Amino acid sequence: MKFAKTIDLKAQSVSELIKTHQELVSFVSKLKSELRAGHSKDHKNYKLARKQIAVIQTILSEKSLNQEENEN
Repeated sequence: MKFAKTIDLKAQSVSELIKTHQELVSFVSKLKSELRAGHSKDHKNYKLARKQIAVIQTILSEKSLNQEENEN
């Protein structure tokens, strides 16, 4: 899986970010089960995907806060 840079993620719309988030969550879930079963030793991608999820969640919360400030 290829991971996007933070600048590229900030340029995406909320719907694109949500879609990317869902894809990453399913990827992490699959990878986590493979790691636990011993079928994979890809710890690097697991860590990167979890970090990417955190970045996306942060960007989504920033966008929602900015949207609320603009409404007031």
